[in-house]
Amino acid sequence: MAFFLTCFLLSCVGHVWAHQHAEASVYLENITRILDRLLEGYDNRLRPGFGGPVTEVKTDIFVTSFGPVSDVEMEYTMDVFFRQTWVDERLKFDGPIEILRLNNLMVSKIWTPDTFFRNGKRSISHNMTTPNKLFRIMQNGTILYTMRLTINAECPMRLINFPMDGHSCPLKFGSYAYPISEIVYTWKKGPLFSVEVPQESSSLLQYDLIGQTVSSERLKSNTGEYVVMTVHFHLQRKMGFFLIQTYIPCIMTVILAQVSFWINKESVPARTVFASPGRGGHVEEADELGGSHGGARAAALQPADVRLPAAGLGHARQQRTGGHQHHRQVLPHPLPALLRRLQPRLLDRLSHQGHHGVQGRCVSG
Repeated sequence: MAFFLTCFLLSCVGHVWAHQHAEASVYLENITRILDRLLEGYDNRLRPGFGGPVTEVKTDIFVTSFGPVSDVEMEYTMDVFFRQTWVDERLKFDGPIEILRLNNLMVSKIWTPDTFFRNGKRSISHNMTTPNKLFRIMQNGTILYTMRLTINAECPMRLINFPMDGHSCPLKFGSYAYPISEIVYTWKKGPLFSVEVPQESSSLLQYDLIGQTVSSERLKSNTGEYVVMTVHFHLQRKMGFFLIQTYIPCIMTVILAQVSFWINKESVPARTVFASPGRGGHVEEADELGGSHGGARAAALQPADVRLPAAGLGHARQQRTGGHQHHRQVLPHPLPALLRRLQPRLLDRLSHQGHHGVQGRCVSG
């Protein structure tokens, strides 16, 4: 009895599976037949409604990443999903499915708008691991075409109020070849919701993205009149960034340089130490311009009868005084690296002051 029951269940399962397989096979054959019929006699060189009504292309943009913004190059970069929707009555179909969800291979077989970015410098269409394109056909012939792009565009800047300035970076796009008499662009979701920028997508180092506005205009040229769609991204510079990176370090450097004026003028080593932060650039310049002459001039300042105030910290000195005779022994020691890199004029001045100081002590002794 159990054997017959098992056989009966297996036969039922096999019948159901065969029926489903047959239905799936018929379904796939129907979809393939629909696609073949859509492309039969289709000419992708002609726009929808060629010679008749104007083709309307509805667009919207979703920004996945905004930035960086370059003040030097006056440009900005962003990653977007660029969506275009239009109606091609040649692609109407009737079938068991309302939307045909197809891959990028179908894109090359039908007509698509020749949209380009007017102020773009470099734009990249992502192709890893396959071309990042979404393509769908509805039963009424409506087509949705989405691409993932990285756009590098110009951003004119007026830096008069730097660093308390703000900028409006535009993104302009439209048809390259079709004038307004053949193709018009519109915002799919209206002027308020056609461009979406999530808050987490606009984390910039120097700027805050405070909003965006959209508009459209007409541009006349020698080849006709065209529709230009424009998005303005409004940026405001972060003042705190420059306070920390520029203003506070400069203020502290000026304060440190002023401290040296309160030190006794005879304490030359101490004043040299305080003045060295502001003199770094001149020291390197002296090293480049002086070359071997600077080293020879520094070596000439090593005799024992010359007192070098700036090098006083680097010399060990023993002095014996008896009556009118002085015996001074200076231990050989290389000059500090800072002294060897000072400008020749500064070394001459220090040498002259040091020599007079030695004679003054000899006379007083």
